Amino acid sequence: MQHSQSLPSERLSVMKKHEFSLIQRVALMLLTVGLVVGGVLAQGCGSDEDPRVTLMNNLAIYGRNSAASFVPVPDTIEGLLDRSEVIVIGTVNSVAGTGNLRSYNEADNIRIEEWLDTLEAETGERPEVYPPYTDFLVDIEKIILNNGLLTTEEPLVLRMLGRSANSKRSTPSLLRLLQDGDRRLFTLNRNPDGTYGLYGWWSHFVIDGKRVTFSDDLRTPIHFTDKASPAEFISALELAVAERSESGS
Repeated sequence: MQHSQSLPSERLSVMKKHEFSLIQRVALMLLTVGLVVGGVLAQGCGSDEDPRVTLMNNLAIYGRNSAASFVPVPDTIEGLLDRSEVIVIGTVNSVAGTGNLRSYNEADNIRIEEWLDTLEAETGERPEVYPPYTDFLVDIEKIILNNGLLTTEEPLVLRMLGRSANSKRSTPSLLRLLQDGDRRLFTLNRNPDGTYGLYGWWSHFVIDGKRVTFSDDLRTPIHFTDKASPAEFISALELAVAERSESGS
């Protein structure tokens, strides 16, 4: 017996709205718990993929890792180097610009826009699905690990998800947007457009106190090395980089 029947258009519209609101909540959750670590949308997804899945995957792809903020804190300095293309000491100079992140695979962007066109035609709504980012100019004081593209004569552009105006919160944060004058030791990876992104929330360190800490609001002390003072930590990084260079790894 045939039991299937078409759904009334009003119910279908409500279902589509609910379907998007769920996707929106998932995206917001991903951004909140730490995919807001910076970097940009990297390689696109397969052309046969549902555009909503493409969107979720794009939101989850930053730098060289597909879930950057969920990567655990390294256990050793070697582990830190494994996750770093460049390591620099620098100071935030200013905001270079803002925008909304999209995939570097234009085919993905087209598919997402087509899906949004369909959603708008059916529900009358066209939500903003691309997360905002802020680009910061960082004046480089010292280069510890270089990919051959950096110089202390030119600032690098650091991309972080979020907007500067929205960076102040009443609750402690693992990853708050930087402010002008913030001095950090950054462990970064280069994005396809030439900007740089953090590998994880732990990828920049406060080095102006007696002990090196992560940049979270609680200023959590680093735990993957006993070289706890800024001078010791920097020297240990330089030694590890030099040893890798000598070994060719």
